[in-house]
This record gives sequence, structure tokens and C-alpha cells, in this order.
Amino acid sequence: MQELNAWYNINNSSLEILLPSDSPGIISIYDVSGRLLFESNSLNESKVSIPLNFPEKNIYLIRFLSEEGSFTTKIAM
Repeated sequence: MQELNAWYNINNSSLEILLPSDSPGIISIYDVSGRLLFESNSLNESKVSIPLNFPEKNIYLIRFLSEEGSFTTKIAM
């Protein structure tokens, strides 16, 4: 089973995302109200590190959309 995993790296204030596959896709980050905070293309990577410009305490939804499907997870910071 493929999963999307994410965690906050306090050492470098970044969000680490382990993608379900290394196929190209779009990574999107939303707050709980549905506001898009970040979007980027992923090119054949299985792990992505995103510097955070919005390190507020909140719950964030991370979505990865590729040819293999749509994967979503949430993280509380």
C-alpha cells in the first residue's frame, strides 16, 4: 500500500515529505480552512524537503497528485 508521510524537522524548520512514489506530481499544502499555502512540482523524487514560511501552530493537509493517484495526509504542528 502506498502512503504519503510528512513530518516537521525542527532542526532546519522544514517539512519533510516522503512521497508514495518517485513519479512526477504536484505537492500542495493547505491549512484546515482549505487555503492553499504552498504548491510545487515534484520531479522523480521520493523525498522532498520544504522550508516553511508558515510555522504557525495549526493542522496542515499535504496532498500529492500524480498519474498514480491522489494521496493526502495531515500533520499537526
